[in-house]
Amino acid sequence: MPPGESRAEYHQRPLVAEQIHAALGAALSWSFTTLAWAAKARVTAIRDFVTIETAFTIIQWLIVGLITAPVLA
Repeated sequence: MPPGESRAEYHQRPLVAEQIHAALGAALSWSFTTLAWAAKARVTAIRDFVTIETAFTIIQWLIVGLITAPVLA
C-alpha cells in the first residue's frame, strides 16, 4: 500500500491489486515449477523449454490474477 493512501482507497484500484497478485503468483510459480523442472529434466533444448514454460506461466497467471484478485481483495 502506497504511503498516504488508506486501505479503502487502495482496494478501489482493483487493476493494481490484480497486477500485483498476478506478478507475485507468476514469479513464485515459475520459481518452483520451471526452474525445478529445468534442473531435473534431461532436455536437449533447455532454452526452448524455459521459454515455453515461462510463456505458459505468464499467460496462466494473467488469467488467474484477473479471476482471483477481486475475490481476495
